[in-house]
Amino acid sequence: MKRFDPAVRTLLVAAAAVVTVVVLHGQSNPLLTLDTMRPFEFRTIGPSLTTGRISDIAVDPKNPSVWYVAASAGNLWKTENRGNTWTPIFDEHGSYSLGTVTVDPKDSNVIWLGTGENNNQRSVSFGDGVYKSTDAGKTWKRVGLQNSEHIQNIVVDPRN
Repeated sequence: MKRFDPAVRTLLVAAAAVVTVVVLHGQSNPLLTLDTMRPFEFRTIGPSLTTGRISDIAVDPKNPSVWYVAASAGNLWKTENRGNTWTPIFDEHGSYSLGTVTVDPKDSNVIWLGTGENNNQRSVSFGDGVYKSTDAGKTWKRVGLQNSEHIQNIVVDPRN
């Protein structure tokens, strides 16, 4: 049996409820009315601990279809079609906790990644330095700050 993501499942249930309201609205004595559904509002239901948080997003300045999304606890993700499909591009490295991602403004193949989430809360994890890719995220090399633990921002000087 196929299992749906909780968010998809919630949307499917909400859609079914809306269809039911529309269908039953035309009956003389509907069982489900808009007033019946009013208490059921959309709300955030999680996650509240280590997963699901985004630390940073970088968009390629030369190609706005290419985005990099650094998850606080779960990889660096890349899309080349404005979010229609995503690929994890940092699976094989020392840190799963990411703090920042930056695209070099002069060379879109150069990507900088700072590890270690810097959002102080119950589940912050530390990183293992700064990584650099010179091939748009295909390969990575750690280039320093191994003991910094939490890197929130990387700024590339466009002059150099």
